[in-house]
Amino acid sequence: MRALTSVPRYYRNQRDEISVIPMLFAQAQSLTTLGDRPLAVLTSSVNSADTDGWAGAQEQLATLSTNAVQRTVESTHAGMVEDVGPASEAVRAITEVLASVHTTEPLPSR
Repeated sequence: MRALTSVPRYYRNQRDEISVIPMLFAQAQSLTTLGDRPLAVLTSSVNSADTDGWAGAQEQLATLSTNAVQRTVESTHAGMVEDVGPASEAVRAITEVLASVHTTEPLPSR
């Protein structure tokens, strides 16, 4: 990792990513609906209640679609991609969204 962060390109990439954050937030705030497009919201169980407004924001996100599911995963936020069990939940959610798009069937509520 140290070799990666020791080159100017790394810092230019960081600068470029950070520079578009205001635009991304503006775009996100203007989004009011996804219609019936499938949406799966996975919320980590660890620290989500400790962060002011996070649980509410996750619930609000799930209301953007009439075809949405929200599931709490027993994990940290990073663990949802780094740990096998929680990552499998993420893969399952992605697979269900893709299947819903393909078949036009609603997402399973489980």
